[in-house]
Amino acid sequence: MRQRRLRSQVWVAPFLALAPTATKPNVAAFSRGSSLPTSTLQAQKSTDIVFVRHGCTYMNEYLGQGPSFGAPYFTDVFRDAPARDRYHDTPLSERGWRQVRQLQTDQPDFVHDVDLVVVSPLRRALQTFHLGLSEWVGQQSPALASARTHPSTPRRHVPIIAHPAAAERLYLVSDVGRPVSLLRQDYPYIDFDTHFTDDPQWWWRHNPVGDGPYQEWRPTGQGQAYACWSEPQHAFDARMHHLYAFLRTQVAGGKYRTIAVVCHHGVIDWMLGQNFDNCQWRRVPWQEIQPAALSIPTTTVRNAPK
Repeated sequence: MRQRRLRSQVWVAPFLALAPTATKPNVAAFSRGSSLPTSTLQAQKSTDIVFVRHGCTYMNEYLGQGPSFGAPYFTDVFRDAPARDRYHDTPLSERGWRQVRQLQTDQPDFVHDVDLVVVSPLRRALQTFHLGLSEWVGQQSPALASARTHPSTPRRHVPIIAHPAAAERLYLVSDVGRPVSLLRQDYPYIDFDTHFTDDPQWWWRHNPVGDGPYQEWRPTGQGQAYACWSEPQHAFDARMHHLYAFLRTQVAGGKYRTIAVVCHHGVIDWMLGQNFDNCQWRRVPWQEIQPAALSIPTTTVRNAPK
């Protein structure tokens, strides 16, 4: 949600509590100068990552109507049920649906090459993949397959993995995800097992024992009101390190040549340092992905994703 971005902040998202103890990412292992086998280096040079940002959401539109994020009397507290459904784990708006339908119609060239899809578990990213890209790649149930728009077009069956580290920062209530049990029901063809537990509250939660008293970093003092606590910067940085390490492992294995990551503005900004519009995508050679934040040591974070 680029409209709400502060220039001094880096955008991120919620993550699942998966491990009983914290693990500190091995930053040195991510560095450009790491010593790697020749076969690994060759695999990295021949693998592309395709970043796809989700379509426009109701929260995107809300943030563009004012008051803008951080302005006096800004709030993401919505009391009536229809508004909560629009803004809690915010889905695609009508404009967003049009964007992803156009993405599906355009049939981006990378869909002919992609052999692994990594998708954020937030509703807007899942909807973007489901309507915009699943026509061309991935495993689907017979019912979904029979409803395809282009049934005569060959489909490539590739793994579709939901990964909590690819979600947007828990910044507002729009970034609070849903229980994985519900996600499995809505998207039975997506892998929600490899990187998730059945914890009904999988998004980031402040831990007063390990993290100390919660410190609000969002603008306050002028009537702003927020529906949830936000994910701190150090948790975002650690989680993005995990996502980077996960992608690097897939690349180093040499099995995949084109990996699509359907995610969010903040994730893409961290990885590439670039702004993406809704439904924009870009293919990037793996060796060109060198996030500046990788050189910044991260603090130990409890419940880091595996």
